[in-house]
Amino acid sequence: MRKLFKVTTILLLFSLGFLGLQDLCRKKTKGFALAKARSSYDLKGDLGLSEQELEPIRAILRKPFRFMTKGLQCYVFVSEDDKYVLKLLKWKEIEPPLWTQYVPASWVADLKKRKAEKKEHDFTSYQIAADELKEETGLIYLHLQKTEGLNTPLCLYDPIQVRHIVPADGIEFILQKKAEGFLSYFAKHKNNEEKMAPFFSSFVQVIQKRIAKNISDSDISLEYNTGICEDKPVLFDIGNLSHLKDSNVSSYETLQKELQIVHSWLQKNSPHLVSCLEKNIEAAALDPNHISLEE
Repeated sequence: MRKLFKVTTILLLFSLGFLGLQDLCRKKTKGFALAKARSSYDLKGDLGLSEQELEPIRAILRKPFRFMTKGLQCYVFVSEDDKYVLKLLKWKEIEPPLWTQYVPASWVADLKKRKAEKKEHDFTSYQIAADELKEETGLIYLHLQKTEGLNTPLCLYDPIQVRHIVPADGIEFILQKKAEGFLSYFAKHKNNEEKMAPFFSSFVQVIQKRIAKNISDSDISLEYNTGICEDKPVLFDIGNLSHLKDSNVSSYETLQKELQIVHSWLQKNSPHLVSCLEKNIEAAALDPNHISLEE
């Protein structure tokens, strides 16, 4: 009996130690593993650009990228010169697990349907940004399928500084200009109306342009999804875009409704800047069509 108790105790301690080590590794790596950022799809797509257009993209991709953070949809890496971000997709969120191939289809039909709908939603949003909002999102290149022809290795440093060399053709990614987060910019300039007034003027114009193109963003946030790039506001989260359905609501009313969350945030965090936002919303009311899509 004592021997059985001793063996059981050792096995229990070993199991707890293993689980603890596993949890520590997960925390250290921020949950990132290269395998999680690669799809199981072997289908190769078109690069979609000429050789002349691809060369500056290749030049960016040749830079080393280091892990920066993760979001709900992507793992985010920043280039060594701090000018670009490379987003690798979290395929666990949009692709059925491998084990679903080995069980009856009826058992996993709902799971596969949810994953397919999520993938369709996310990829549609990314494509809208690529087709219609490149400037407003700082988007440089969308690579949502494996390809042939980039012929460029990616050098990635994960959260524990392990280097991975990956063929760019063989992994799906989003390449964007790096933007300074709004909260960082706000902390430096919140008491400088000469800086913040032009920001809110440009910010309202960016939202107006998007609405004028009949595009909705379901997650407008100053804190998490807005940044500053080359002195301009950038909507760097491109995962929540969709085309607006036909409605009787005017563009101005849509603008006003969408900016309500921004208005509330300012009232709480910087009341003296509320007027900057309100003046630009009023300007849109006086002339809702003053934003030219050709600008």
